[in-house]
Amino acid sequence: MTKKLTILVRVEPGCLGPTGKDYVEDFCTFANPVFSRIREQALNWQLVPRYDKSLDEVELQLEGRKLTPEQAEKYLSMLDTSFTEISEDIGNKLSICIDKFFEAH
Repeated sequence: MTKKLTILVRVEPGCLGPTGKDYVEDFCTFANPVFSRIREQALNWQLVPRYDKSLDEVELQLEGRKLTPEQAEKYLSMLDTSFTEISEDIGNKLSICIDKFFEAH
């Protein structure tokens, strides 16, 4: 498979506590390298702050185009995974990254 799927994760400032908006951008910079190692042969990860609540928390893109949920599931099935598994990976890694971020700061 030559095309990498991009998983855009919009991080809620509130998940970093009541003052999370003050350092959500630093957190995204901190967490991006950790996420980049997850299935790196097939996936590109991009963590950004979620300032606009109308945007999805997780968006899947292929060559810059947003995939529908059906398209995303089809593509993920070719990688022997599912959106549910990816979502669980995101939740677990975010938890770990939040802990490590606060330990380092």
